[in-house]
Amino acid sequence: MDVALFAHDEALARRLRHAFKDMGARVECYACLPKDSAAWQSRKFDLLVVHATPSLMALTNSSGRPRDWAQSAATIALVPQEHMVFAHDFLDAGFDQCLPLSLDSPSLRAFVRTLLRRRQGLAASVSHYGALSFNYVTQQAFLGDVAVNLTHREAQVLEILLKRVGQIVPKERFIQDIAPDNHICHSNAAEVYIHRLRKKFSDEILPVRNIKRCGYLLPRRSQSSMDSVLPRHAFVDASPAV
Repeated sequence: MDVALFAHDEALARRLRHAFKDMGARVECYACLPKDSAAWQSRKFDLLVVHATPSLMALTNSSGRPRDWAQSAATIALVPQEHMVFAHDFLDAGFDQCLPLSLDSPSLRAFVRTLLRRRQGLAASVSHYGALSFNYVTQQAFLGDVAVNLTHREAQVLEILLKRVGQIVPKERFIQDIAPDNHICHSNAAEVYIHRLRKKFSDEILPVRNIKRCGYLLPRRSQSSMDSVLPRHAFVDASPAV
């Protein structure tokens, strides 16, 4: 288990580090979120533990939820006992657990084991396509360990492609899935979002094919060549002007 620990108090950081190392965890300690963000945001952690402070909550409100910061890691906020009355605010901000700083180490480890067991059920919600992985729950994409920034619509289109690998998806299907009640969103929108995905992923990573008069196809990785599935004249330029 890989743990990212954010605690500006050295004594607290030392106590928590020992508690997690007793579980066999690898612990990386950081002083604060803003200063160290570049150092840890591109990494994958199983658990993010934060000594929650007012400045942290201000950052949460301006920069997104902890799950956005920590990729798909479980998140725990540790707060002083007198602030536990605001636990619901931390949970609303995106933390999975809000625990008092005074919690003893055995109880903390028990909470962590329970939280990680619960989140193991989300593992099946991650799809892998070569070097690309996509979490359907968090709507986040990764190339290896590097997060790829996607808009909400781009993530929706990528999800449709990954759930229908090896199938031709009509343009109308994309619109039905991503904007069923939006009559302004027409079939050309599918071309726009596919084009944007192609700009973020190379053809080797995401070889989406435009099938004439049919829709889009993301071939199965086991297929060595698309020519063995469809005749060559079935394809149009993989990078249409949008």
